[in-house]
Amino acid sequence: MKPSRARVWGAFAPAALMALAAAWMLVSGDNRTLEIGIRFPAIPALAALLLASVAAALLLGSRVAVRSRERAASDARASAVERASLARRRFLDRLDHELKNPLMAMRSAVAASVPVTPQLGVIDAQSRRLGALVAELRKLSELESAALDVEPVSLEAVTRDVAEAVREQLGRSMFIDFPAAPWPLPVIPGDPDLLYIAIYNVAANAAKYSARDARIEVRASEEFAGQPGAVVHLDIADTGRGIPLADQASVWEELARGANARDVQGSGLGLALVSVIVRRHGGTVTLTSREGHGTRVRLTLPVARRG
Repeated sequence: MKPSRARVWGAFAPAALMALAAAWMLVSGDNRTLEIGIRFPAIPALAALLLASVAAALLLGSRVAVRSRERAASDARASAVERASLARRRFLDRLDHELKNPLMAMRSAVAASVPVTPQLGVIDAQSRRLGALVAELRKLSELESAALDVEPVSLEAVTRDVAEAVREQLGRSMFIDFPAAPWPLPVIPGDPDLLYIAIYNVAANAAKYSARDARIEVRASEEFAGQPGAVVHLDIADTGRGIPLADQASVWEELARGANARDVQGSGLGLALVSVIVRRHGGTVTLTSREGHGTRVRLTLPVARRG
């Protein structure tokens, strides 16, 4: 006697559901054991197996396609960043080349001029300023690809050297707080000269853009101590004029300066240089500021691996 449609479906449905569940567990990486005690005819079981195979293939294909698209998008972003970085380096190199010879000619002409007039003094001062700017641009361009002279570095020692330089050159003192308990900060792998430049640039900004009685603090801390991914945070904060909110996103760009910083001489390259140096060390740099209250710059650098 021919079985009814309801009986066939009644036997097929549990098998199909079991097969689909098994297929989903396989695709999602679930290694648990699936046990269902049901008896059903061979033909529905075979049909369920075929259906499950098709479903598994579709699910697996969908996951592979999604991952492939994600990888392609990630590769495209990385390629775009690399192209932008290369274009920026080429621009800086070209600017350095184009400005260097005219500046040398201007300074030579001023030096040979007699008598020296106030106008010539202005030309000489501005040509020197442009020369310093070109040198900073050249340094920034070179840092993008130059090899680092890496060695174990004590951030506390570098920071205290910076504080001494700021005191002597800018006449400002800095409050420094490095932990001693329960243990001192570990050393980090880095180029000590470049790290000095990065810390000095941030500290010099804090001194230049704050009143004489403003406070400048440097505090250090460690995160994930003794674990993979451990980092050291170096916070340089001041109670100075702060940075307008509209300018904070662009302060890391070359030649960028805040709208309230025009009265202080500067090239607009200091924080761009800091960003490149910290990035080359595998770290990150962030800024928090409130106009009229002050600024905090945080340098985060990876801890040296233990042998």
